[in-house]
Amino acid sequence: VLPYSRMGQLMEACVKHTGCEHFGLLVGQRSGISSLGSVGLAAAHSNTVGGALLELTHNFHLQDDGAQVFLEIHRDIAFIGYEIFAADTDGTACIYDGAVAILSELLRTLCGPGWKSLEVCLRRRRPKNEGAYRGYFRAPILFDAEKSGLYFDAKHLTASVSNVDPFI
Repeated sequence: VLPYSRMGQLMEACVKHTGCEHFGLLVGQRSGISSLGSVGLAAAHSNTVGGALLELTHNFHLQDDGAQVFLEIHRDIAFIGYEIFAADTDGTACIYDGAVAILSELLRTLCGPGWKSLEVCLRRRRPKNEGAYRGYFRAPILFDAEKSGLYFDAKHLTASVSNVDPFI
């Protein structure tokens, strides 16, 4: 287990040594539901997408002690977000990129490959090259956002969980 502050330092070092500003995005998009450990496993075996996200938000502290996942629902729009507890953590831009990509992968797994976010919010400066972000998320992206996460149609919350591998 890697302490959260060390993970941030490692991510920041990877960005510096590779020169790849979207390193966290690359890590996150390759991290599926199984990267969330037993919390992801429990979420994957929920009956509905909303149940899976509640499982994740209620138990995320068992997986990660440096941040929280939260769910907000306003009428027909839902927001799944990620918030780092210590604002002075090294590598926050990279961590936010990775976390939001993992949330996107999670929703694509739970809802099926056709799932799309309505808007992506990233609490980080606008990168010099936005192409990797636009290509991956395929949705409008707000940089320098107040919070990091994904807006999506709340109708997905009542949907049954889509073909999740029972062996993950």
